[in-house]
Amino acid sequence: MRKTTLLLCSAAFLVTTASAEAGIKGSVSYKGKAAAAKPIDMSSDPKCKKLSPDAKANDLVVNGGKVQDVFVYVKNAPKGKYKPTGTAKLDQKGCRYIPKVLGVMTKQKIEIINSDPTLHNVHAFAKRGEFNQAMPKQGQKITKKFKKEQVMVPIKCDVHSWMEAFVGVLPHPFFATSGADGSFDIPTKDLKDGEYELVFWHKTLGEKTAKVKVAGGNGTADFSY
Repeated sequence: MRKTTLLLCSAAFLVTTASAEAGIKGSVSYKGKAAAAKPIDMSSDPKCKKLSPDAKANDLVVNGGKVQDVFVYVKNAPKGKYKPTGTAKLDQKGCRYIPKVLGVMTKQKIEIINSDPTLHNVHAFAKRGEFNQAMPKQGQKITKKFKKEQVMVPIKCDVHSWMEAFVGVLPHPFFATSGADGSFDIPTKDLKDGEYELVFWHKTLGEKTAKVKVAGGNGTADFSY
């Protein structure tokens, strides 16, 4: 296996070819000690406070040195007639958006759910396709979509100021969001072998880029903030 180490913008990347199932795989790490998450005051809505009495801010979530909620995508993906499959879901549960960071394709359906017994108001601050809709009933569902590429679209609740999510909208399926263990896996079906530019986006830590080589549908990029 060939290995190449890249150093860019104080971030180290390990780029290799791999033999596992097709995909660009990797993980996002955090060097140093992350600040302790601050508690969220939900007293403005007693129902929220009851649902999440110990809620803490999740702008930067680091577990065992690994960063959650980093949106990773191929910036220079070849143009093609890619079609979205399935419906993405964004839930409002415990007066939080779940997930906090979501990736979708243009024109892909997004089902937004209110799982809470309280009023939420979903406000997407999109440059193209902004919407603002109240969801007063528990179990209520609405379906939305974005027709144009946008990275990222902030979504907030106008009723609860601490509720915030981000949606990355791309014209292709080559993206992923890092999980609780910092790992990500970008599907490479229909992605030709070659060198590509990866973008790592995080609300607090910012945006960085790196090169990755894909061979046989496989590539690896381990990133460190």
